[in-house]
Amino acid sequence: MTEKEPIRSDSPELTAMSLPKLKEVASQLGIDGAAKLKKDALVQAIADLQAANRDAAKAEREARREARNNRNKKDAPRDSDSN
Repeated sequence: MTEKEPIRSDSPELTAMSLPKLKEVASQLGIDGAAKLKKDALVQAIADLQAANRDAAKAEREARREARNNRNKKDAPRDSDSN
């Protein structure tokens, strides 16, 4: 696994991580109270955060696509029926 590769929540890599590594990842992700959580709770918290981030990124992509489509419709030449 590389540094840039995100860890998927359904990935066995997440559950295979040591507790100190999970705490480090959780801390980097800004999960509050990571130092006090047990391994299962850390895995779930990281997975939940990653899922929320994926959902937010998907919504942002869809909003940009919709805005672009609306802009293209607005800029498209209108048909004139002035025969």
